[in-house]
Amino acid sequence: MDTVPSAISPSDSIAAPGDRIGRISSHQSGPGTYIKGGHIYASILGNIQILQPEKEGDLPMLRVSNPYKADADHAGAQNVVLAVGHVVTTRVLRITSKQAYVEILALGSVVLRQTCQGIIKKEDVSDHDIDRIEIPRCFRPGDIVRARVVSLGDSRQYYLKTAESELGVVYARSQTQLEEGGAEGGGRVMVPVSWEAMMDPLTKATEPRKVAKPSAKTD
Repeated sequence: MDTVPSAISPSDSIAAPGDRIGRISSHQSGPGTYIKGGHIYASILGNIQILQPEKEGDLPMLRVSNPYKADADHAGAQNVVLAVGHVVTTRVLRITSKQAYVEILALGSVVLRQTCQGIIKKEDVSDHDIDRIEIPRCFRPGDIVRARVVSLGDSRQYYLKTAESELGVVYARSQTQLEEGGAEGGGRVMVPVSWEAMMDPLTKATEPRKVAKPSAKTD
């Protein structure tokens, strides 16, 4: 069964792939979004924008824009077949001491019409210091992680790795803020400060993660 994420408000500014950002009863689906089950979802990581209608009687449009991706306005979800070597965008569903369970949301910039499940094992998180890897210090539920397909478990589950500098967490909200009863709807979006940590830009508190090296900007 597909996981339905909680809705987030456009006032949150930033959405990740698979975030539910609105309903088709009140908004049109614009670039960087897709429709599923009467809801509008973000198909890319970027800023949520509301565009007012040009014609009277039309609904305002929700779009998600990422200024660092040339393909930010790609079409909605598609049917694709994953293969070994593909780089995918995932959302962490739950973690154990040995592995992280994720939902695969997209292949490159193409959003999957139907999500599938993946597993990142402890030994596939990093190429070095494997014995020192602790899954809770690398990933947390809700994190958006860029990973590579290393093997096919079955038609609905894949084994993934983040053992490359360009792979790992690309988007995370502050768990510390959530635990302390912070911002409604989720913690603040953090920024990377090293390969092993991200920081709340307001409180400057850091949290451990296996951080992905930022992708090169495209014109």
